[in-house]
Amino acid sequence: MAAALWVFVERPSVPDGMDDRWWSLIVLALLAGVALLAFRAGAREDHSASTPAPAIASGEGAVATPPARPVLLVRGAAVATRCGHDPEAVLQALGPQPSMPEPDTDWLDDQGLPRLSARCSTLDVSRVTAALTASTSDAAAGRPGLVRALALQADALDGLQAAVQALPCHGGLEVHWTVPDHWNEEERRRAHDWLMNDLTARLPPDAGPVTIRLVGPAGLGASLDRLCLRTLGPDTPPCESRATLVLACDSLIDPQQTASAALPGEAAAALLVEPQLPDETLPQEGVLARVSWPGLPSSASPSECSLRDLAAQVLDTACEATVVGRVLSDVGLTGPEARQVLDATVELLPQLDVGERLCRIGLACGDLGCAGPLVALALGSHAAHQDGAAALLLLTGRQPATALLTPMRPATPSPARAASH
Repeated sequence: MAAALWVFVERPSVPDGMDDRWWSLIVLALLAGVALLAFRAGAREDHSASTPAPAIASGEGAVATPPARPVLLVRGAAVATRCGHDPEAVLQALGPQPSMPEPDTDWLDDQGLPRLSARCSTLDVSRVTAALTASTSDAAAGRPGLVRALALQADALDGLQAAVQALPCHGGLEVHWTVPDHWNEEERRRAHDWLMNDLTARLPPDAGPVTIRLVGPAGLGASLDRLCLRTLGPDTPPCESRATLVLACDSLIDPQQTASAALPGEAAAALLVEPQLPDETLPQEGVLARVSWPGLPSSASPSECSLRDLAAQVLDTACEATVVGRVLSDVGLTGPEARQVLDATVELLPQLDVGERLCRIGLACGDLGCAGPLVALALGSHAAHQDGAAALLLLTGRQPATALLTPMRPATPSPARAASH
């Protein structure tokens, strides 16, 4: 092309007798070049159409095919909260008329006035206290926050007892336990020993080895990523993947600790999960919900992504037939984070009645500490199963996260579906 422009612009001088033959040769050369380029381009297109593209391209400038997002199946979920232990009852208590916390007469502030807290007033700590005191020479079981958190964890495990006992024999159990970062090393050791003894008593004698992994708070998205890698890593054969028990507990109701939240609460959750393998396309019996969550760009941190963008991303990955019947969030009634949740819900799900279908966990249960994300996940699993429609989680804080829980059984007409249209 550059040579042709040079010829027509500069028009080099040639002998008069050769002028016509010169231009004829130029035109013929240009036509031959154009034909050759067209032939090579067509050959490349035919070769590309007949040769399958590699799964992962290599070389500079190549774009690798992104892997599919991991999916977890929830086979069982239980909670222990101020609003009760039955997930359906808790969801009802978080509905249009939530059960509001009251001043805590057992926890006074510096001026002798009752604090506003979301204490579990019916919590029985006797069995945990007995277990902790029996395992040490110290007569004290531990700080109130530690004892109460473990008692709540025991109550949540009670709600999952049938699912735990139904685990295949000899397969073993992987336990992923999120504990508060304000527990010291001694408290973590005592909690680990307590849980090992408690699970050993719950499991059949031939259940196989139990592996407990204590982890600190990491936000829902990071926890699910880490959990999926632990459950089914890149080098783990599918037949060797084990069912995983996911636990979390926390109690901010502790007179020995400075109150770190405007409305301190306490709760625990227990879930039995397993990865969904790529070739598993049919619904499985006994599964409450399927959990999917958006992945973050490698250059972004959770704090750099808005809650609305994360919610839009996870909704975009859902199939067209997905109907969102309920939204669950850890927020209370007011504040900037509550406004973010409301705005995201109204913008992305305008058909949803937020007065009826938006459950604000923090309004009735307060700040649940590191147990909050897993409590929301457990309640969302039951909401999706109960409604026959998807449940969207919107979790705020330093690490905002979203997740979509879809039921394994086909959706049926329900109040949630009617409300979402």
